[in-house]
Amino acid sequence: MISDEIVEWVKKSQGTFFNDISHVGIDRIISDLLSFQKPFQQYDILSKYTCVKDRKILEIGSGLGINLLVWMKAFNVDGYGIEPAAVGFGSSYEISKKMFHLNDVDPERIVNAVGENMPFEDNSFDIVYSSNVLEHVQSPFNVLDEAIRVVRPGGIIQIVYPNYMSYYDGHYSVFHPPILWEGLFPWYVQHIWRRDPSFAKTLNTELNYFWTKNTLEMLRKKHEFSVLSLGEDVFYERMCSFDFEAKGGLAKVKRVVKLSGKLKLNKIIAKMILLSKGWAPIILTMEKS
Repeated sequence: MISDEIVEWVKKSQGTFFNDISHVGIDRIISDLLSFQKPFQQYDILSKYTCVKDRKILEIGSGLGINLLVWMKAFNVDGYGIEPAAVGFGSSYEISKKMFHLNDVDPERIVNAVGENMPFEDNSFDIVYSSNVLEHVQSPFNVLDEAIRVVRPGGIIQIVYPNYMSYYDGHYSVFHPPILWEGLFPWYVQHIWRRDPSFAKTLNTELNYFWTKNTLEMLRKKHEFSVLSLGEDVFYERMCSFDFEAKGGLAKVKRVVKLSGKLKLNKIIAKMILLSKGWAPIILTMEKS
């Protein structure tokens, strides 16, 4: 259940903000942010690697609370989320508490905290999950370090984040070349797309395949884990089947993918992108030893 009050709250905060930088349209943005379908798609991807039903799960950056709420209601997940409290655009914490209360779920399951310093004991969760958060944090390395710390041995960590060696940014809804240096993306959105670069300057555009491999090597000095996937399989499946939700600006991507399919080039293009390490998103899935 989503009240009119919550819809207006989201529209005046995230909706207005992202419409200004993406030019997608507020109604499409709100539909994406408050989608009850996306959590089922995310659940299906996570379920490729582990049983999700009845498990104790932590979502890092639980946002508006939609994903966690659906998982708790539909799959009996023992769910907790962390989301830092803030005002204006960063009002997700307060909105998610309101959302949980409205749907008869304990709002205290959403904790005011950041991923770099989580207020949970070691080995507390069966699964740690996060989607489209790592590019916004202060220290992506520390977030991954904490995620491994709080998951139990044998537990699964799945972190979904952009690959800036790819070709498309969902925040601004623009195609872009692979990001090879830190200042490229803000310059690109300002001078090529005539958009405000302020938000682009806050993104961790170093996130890519090579950053991931280097970071995992550093994490192995402290933790024992195995890497199950970086999301290549999901990317290739989507390129072949065109079966992915085209909310917001992703409609542009889906049109391009479908055109490549009509030309019988989609599988070739997919393999070229995989070879160049440019698939998106990265879906880092690990199992703690």
